[in-house]
Amino acid sequence: MLYANFLDIQKKELLEKTFFELTFPDDIPDSKKNIEDLKLRKRNHFTIEKRYIHKSGKVIWGFTSVTAIYNNKKNIEYFIAECQDITSRKHAEEELSNAYATMEQKVLNRTEKIDKEIEERKKVETELRAIEEKYHILINHLTD
Repeated sequence: MLYANFLDIQKKELLEKTFFELTFPDDIPDSKKNIEDLKLRKRNHFTIEKRYIHKSGKVIWGFTSVTAIYNNKKNIEYFIAECQDITSRKHAEEELSNAYATMEQKVLNRTEKIDKEIEERKKVETELRAIEEKYHILINHLTD
């Protein structure tokens, strides 16, 4: 039982739990919606990236594929579920997202600093032009 290995629980313990008891609480609504769609025969399978609660209590990510198996009366007989551990990938995505956000903030900070420097240079340039104009007036006045 791959789920048992994935969650580090015994097969017997796994069979005593519902799909939702293994799911991270915030991910239960999406899981319930997908199961309901299977029950209503809106589709016969779904895939989802969701979080699970490992036996140790840590949160782990799984790419889960669930297929409904129907009996002759078109009722769900059972589900076949397969889960791939994507925790490392999710952590890498989070690190990449954090790095991007950090870089974006650095760019914004640097842009703000450059904008301030440009404004300061414009101010100095305006002051220098005013001084230059005064010198031109003074020189013209002295040469007259």
